[in-house]
Amino acid sequence: MAPEVVMQARFAQALAASFGRRAWLRMPGMPLRAALREMSSLLLDGQNAVPRAALARGYRFVHLRLGGALAELAGTERTDEGLVHAE
Repeated sequence: MAPEVVMQARFAQALAASFGRRAWLRMPGMPLRAALREMSSLLLDGQNAVPRAALARGYRFVHLRLGGALAELAGTERTDEGLVHAE
């Protein structure tokens, strides 16, 4: 998608914004850690995936920022004022 590295909370906000929504629901840590044990870290902590190898080999991403990539997937356009749904 994009080489920009973002925290899990920022990703959730950007994803919701690309669909014109707010991310208001928070993931409850304790119940998930108790139920899913080690797997809960994927939902709660995410992964620090940096595309170092791709960038080192000259790969060019279509979108440099997460917001632009998510806006395209959602069928919206980015403007200076925010997101506009494409017709």
